[in-house]
Amino acid sequence: MEGIDSMSEIEVTLLSEELLEKSKVIQKYGKKAAPTDATISMGATIDKEQFVKDDNSLKGRTVSYWLTDFYNGLVAGGVSVFSSGVLGNSFFNSGCGVRPVLKFENLTKNIKQVKNNDELKIIEYGEYPSYVPTIELQKQLEAKYQNQALNKTGKVYSEFGNEYELNGKKYVRTKLRPRNLNCVYSDGNRYSDYIWLEVNPVEWFVDEENNMLISKYVLLRKQVDSRKCYKGSFEKSELYSYLNNVFIKKIEPSKDFEIIEGVSVGNVKKGNPYNFDMKDVSEEDIIKGAIESGIPVFLHGLSSDGKSARIKQIDPECVIIYLRNATPDSLNGKSAYDGNTGKMIDIKPTWLEKLEENCKKEPEKTHILFLDELTNALPSIQGSAFNIVLDKEVNGKWKLPENARIVAAGNEMSDSLAANELAEPLFN
Repeated sequence: MEGIDSMSEIEVTLLSEELLEKSKVIQKYGKKAAPTDATISMGATIDKEQFVKDDNSLKGRTVSYWLTDFYNGLVAGGVSVFSSGVLGNSFFNSGCGVRPVLKFENLTKNIKQVKNNDELKIIEYGEYPSYVPTIELQKQLEAKYQNQALNKTGKVYSEFGNEYELNGKKYVRTKLRPRNLNCVYSDGNRYSDYIWLEVNPVEWFVDEENNMLISKYVLLRKQVDSRKCYKGSFEKSELYSYLNNVFIKKIEPSKDFEIIEGVSVGNVKKGNPYNFDMKDVSEEDIIKGAIESGIPVFLHGLSSDGKSARIKQIDPECVIIYLRNATPDSLNGKSAYDGNTGKMIDIKPTWLEKLEENCKKEPEKTHILFLDELTNALPSIQGSAFNIVLDKEVNGKWKLPENARIVAAGNEMSDSLAANELAEPLFN
């Protein structure tokens, strides 16, 4: 197969029970799938006794992964392929991983010179954090990171934070959570604080009959909201939305891909009917464009995934309010009795004074008010934040400076036990 051209639409989904049975690719390779180190770092549960068909090394250990067949019985859960290759029911908060599938309207019409043999066809399409590099290289990366001597590529992953470049290769740094502190990674080591992951091309099995590409590996773990029941409508799930609105953009395919086993793929366009060239636009560029246009921005994702770092890159002097610990007085200011005049006076909140100072000192620049942990704030605090975002006014008394801009950040309720539901007017 020389190339694939004119792919206008891609749907990112998962395998289903039906596809597992009818896909010749799965029949040849087997239902088991191995995780990347990135998936392990997110909390996927490894099976030390089970291995995929072609690899008995540490990289070949298997994990369970979700199928599209979600259900809600006595306990909320879903159908998954267990690490042993057997189908079963899992809880939504289990250690299941995500094995993405790229589905096309018609894959075969774009394929040229397909090899007619019994071997599985594999392509490299896009890139994503995968495996830990050597201990020596991790030490080198960490030393440069601590000395702020690593170059940022401009790309930011919601799961891992900033992407860095060293000697022509790309890496991300991720802090480990309690769930994955004792895991053995593909290099045979355990880590107790953080790990570095190399960003590598993603390998996909080509399933021509079903017009789809199946990820060879389980690429990530994404917690699913156990309070919602999809009853077979996977397209309504948060996981489906994440795959089609976040994941597909983060693998950022380039125009050309290295050929593996005689298979290559060309540039893929999705949701871009006007053929805009977005390959050089980073997430920071998009955020910065919205900020400069005066549009409030809301960043959502896991804790410690680099949301604050992105904003500090744009405005190192940004004023941050941690709403989880905010009180009405710290957010809105307060009134106090003036013994000299015998009258009540209004006292501005400290953050507003600092923001006004920044904006007055540099009137030609925009300065950011960063409302962090918005979803972790109490409803009453969210209400006050709503007035600031909507009216750019504090407590009905003080207007924000003209060159002030608002950015908020928070966690999905499925990603944080401390998160509250975001009021719909504020979300809008």
